[in-house]
Amino acid sequence: MITMPEDVLQANEGEVGFSWDGTSPHPVYADATVKNKDTTMNWAEHQRIVCSAGKLLTSWTADEHTGKGKKAFRALKDAYDGSNKQRAVLRVSKGIHQPETNPHLQLRVVETFFNNEDNTSRSVNYTFHLDVSATEITSPGLVDRFQWDGVRFSYEDENNWYRWPVLAVPPRAKNSSASRRASISYASLQTHLNDLAEQEKKRLRQEALDQQKLQAQTLEAKINQELVRLKQEEQVELRRRNNEPSPKFFKGTTKAYVVNKYSKGYYVIWDEKTQKLIKTI
Repeated sequence: MITMPEDVLQANEGEVGFSWDGTSPHPVYADATVKNKDTTMNWAEHQRIVCSAGKLLTSWTADEHTGKGKKAFRALKDAYDGSNKQRAVLRVSKGIHQPETNPHLQLRVVETFFNNEDNTSRSVNYTFHLDVSATEITSPGLVDRFQWDGVRFSYEDENNWYRWPVLAVPPRAKNSSASRRASISYASLQTHLNDLAEQEKKRLRQEALDQQKLQAQTLEAKINQELVRLKQEEQVELRRRNNEPSPKFFKGTTKAYVVNKYSKGYYVIWDEKTQKLIKTI
């Protein structure tokens, strides 16, 4: 079963005759070889793509296909969710290749049947394509990047193709948009998004500090203006002794004592509603 990316394995080179990221014989030209992986995506990213593609099979049922196509897709679904007695195992036999024209991975599904009576087994192999589509990244700083995502499983038997899901629009290839230049892994994208989020947090923190500082400066100026008014109208001013007034007075959170020339006076505090210094006890 495949529940996490780590559950996705590589095909046994001894069974398929090549490594998932090496080369294999050209399907047409006998003396030529082709790359099995024609992308910068590493193994961990292939595991992520294959694991995530399992959700495409959620809507598949046995009546969607007939004949060998039904058997193949039943085995594929079993490899993901164990729905058919956990007989099948999926392994990646070729990485992402043909990125410019027909981007896909090659998957090998092996279904094994056991005979408990004579302690024997037999296996049936199915080769699938996992078509991938180039999804554009819209995050700031990544307008020229894209990410591969699995969009369709395909199985061929005697020139008959069985696919799921049936897409109305073909998957987008690497060059289907002029802005696409290089792919980016899920991990790299997440790191980039985390960096952007951290930068935004820092910006908001600094903005809040700047706003608080501005408000404090503005409030202190208003309080000082009120002190000038009190001196002009009531001939009182701040008493300055024994660490008076408190710094909190100019933040509008505590009171201060004002006195006249005879050292008589009263407490005042900033009133946000009236935007004035008012008497208090």
